[in-house]
Amino acid sequence: MIGKTIAIVLAGGQSARMGKDKAEIRIDGARMIDRAIYSLRKQDCDIIISASHDYGTGLQYVQDLENGPRGPVAALFAGYKSLKNVSDIDGFITVPVDSPNFPDNLVKRLKSDDHSQIAAGPDRIHPTFGWWRLSDLKEMFDFEMLDGKISLTVLAKQLGAKTVTWKGENLLLNINDPNDLNAYLTAKSPPHKES
Repeated sequence: MIGKTIAIVLAGGQSARMGKDKAEIRIDGARMIDRAIYSLRKQDCDIIISASHDYGTGLQYVQDLENGPRGPVAALFAGYKSLKNVSDIDGFITVPVDSPNFPDNLVKRLKSDDHSQIAAGPDRIHPTFGWWRLSDLKEMFDFEMLDGKISLTVLAKQLGAKTVTWKGENLLLNINDPNDLNAYLTAKSPPHKES
């Protein structure tokens, strides 16, 4: 692989369904943002937070750009614009802040020299977990050949991203609302490794 692995934590959403900032929710005493950072550091990543501030972490953060798309693709757009001229960086990983269990081998399995890739569980894709090559994003983002409301799923398809599947759906779980959080806290099992 060329260069460092950059990971962007997607923490800039409105958290409307949760009713409060998901990054600040504590599970086992740790904020969701801190859990994501810890998991990514174990995977040897340099971390950027996609949000309007750094949550007191001291890490670099990037905000959505006024001239960019909305939703999670906005984080990719802002990340791309901030990284495209940095030497020795060929792409970046994305992970959602609201996923407490993501796999220990996420970066190793997603990162590819040849193409962008997104994660999938046994039943569906999870495009917020992705490896986005700068060269794949260049044409769409430099020449703004994208709809302002494009979804990550559509973007991945347009880029020809490949899918990498994990067998355990719980590894890619997102906590979107209070019911999800209560269900997770009631029934959670420790994360497991998968090769």
